[in-house]
Amino acid sequence: MDAIVKQKIDKYVNNAFTAAQLKANEAAQIETANARAKMAKMGLAASSSMDREMIRIQSEKINSLLKVRGDALLDAYEIYGVPFDEEAILRDVGHIRSTLIAAISGSARSQDTLRAVRTGHGTSGLEIQSGHFQRQLDKLTQTVGRELSCQIEQRRVTPKMKRPEATVNITYHLQDNARVNINSTDQSANSVTLTQQQLFADIRNRITEQVAGEDQAVVLAKLNELEQAQGTKTFSEKFTAFLAVTADYMTILGPFMPALAELARKSLGL
Repeated sequence: MDAIVKQKIDKYVNNAFTAAQLKANEAAQIETANARAKMAKMGLAASSSMDREMIRIQSEKINSLLKVRGDALLDAYEIYGVPFDEEAILRDVGHIRSTLIAAISGSARSQDTLRAVRTGHGTSGLEIQSGHFQRQLDKLTQTVGRELSCQIEQRRVTPKMKRPEATVNITYHLQDNARVNINSTDQSANSVTLTQQQLFADIRNRITEQVAGEDQAVVLAKLNELEQAQGTKTFSEKFTAFLAVTADYMTILGPFMPALAELARKSLGL
C-alpha cells in the first residue's frame, strides 16, 4: 500500500475510533454509576451480581468500539480505493481488542484495590477476581474476528460506497483551475464548470434533501467547517473530519468527494 494512502487511512480510522471511544467511555461511566446505585440499594454493591453487570457493560463497550474500528477500516479502504487486506484489517482490530481488554481489566483491578484499602478489607482474592474479569471480557468479545471477515466478503461483493455507474466523463473545473474527473466509462465528455462556492452549495443542497434527522445537522456543521477552511492548511484535516461523519452517505455524496479531495491535496501543497 502506498505510504501516503496508508497515512490517510490511519488518520481516518483513528479519528472515527477516538470520537467513538469518548462517547463509549462516557456512556459506560453513566451506566456503571447507575448500576452501582441500584445494587447499593439492594445491598449488592460488592456482590457477584455487580461483577456480572460490570462485565456486561464493559464487554458491550468493547464490542461497540471494535465494530466502529472495523467499519471505519472498511470505509477507509473503499474511500481511498484500496483493495481489502483482510489479514491487516483483522490484525488491527485484534490488537485494539487486546489493548482494550488489558486496559479495562487493569483499571478494574486498580479500582478494586483502592476500594479494599479504603474499606479496610484485605486484597487477597483480588488477583483471582481480576483474572476472571479479564477472561470474561475475552470470552464475550471473541466473535469480532469472524464477524469482520464476513463483513469484508460482503463489501467485496457489494461495496457500501459503490459509485453510481456513469455513462459520461464529467470534469469539474473549479475556480482555482483544479480539475477532477468523475466516473468515466466511455469516450464522451461533459464538462461542468463550478466555482468552489457552487460546489459547496450543491453539496449542501444534497445533504438537505437526502440526509434526515440529527445526522443532517451534524453533517452540515462539518461541511460549514470545511467550507470555512478553504485556502488554509487545515482544509485537509477538516476534510478528514467531514469524511468521518459522512461515511454512511457515500452513495449520495460520493460524486462530490473527488473535487473535495483535490482541494485537500492542494491545501497540502501536493
